[in-house]
Amino acid sequence: MIRLVLVSVLWSVLSVSVAIGLSSMIWGQAITGAIVGTVTDATDAVIPDAKLTITNKHTGYTTHTATDTSGQYRTLSLPPGVYQVRVESPGFNAAENSNVVVQVDQAGRLDLQLEVGEVSSVGVNPKNETRS
Repeated sequence: MIRLVLVSVLWSVLSVSVAIGLSSMIWGQAITGAIVGTVTDATDAVIPDAKLTITNKHTGYTTHTATDTSGQYRTLSLPPGVYQVRVESPGFNAAENSNVVVQVDQAGRLDLQLEVGEVSSVGVNPKNETRS
């Protein structure tokens, strides 16, 4: 009788442990990616508080962010897809990159360079590089 109770308790503990382990693996799966980078001017000086608009080209999903004091930005939790990234800052021409690919569980790097000019002008990003 004691042996039967002990086996029953051990079986219950084992079942709960397996269930917790499996649920952790399921919840641990990433389903989004990110875009990170630095915004600079033509002299490679960083541009703080530059405004970025990130738009999924297929769904229209749009999010906004800004660079920090070191010119860096991070946009996390983006659904996978192809994005257009546009950056603007007073006194500079806007720049954009229309083919930024976001992959699951990856942080693609997109550094953008702005040229001195008017805010209404738009240029293609001269650094036109995306790295994972």
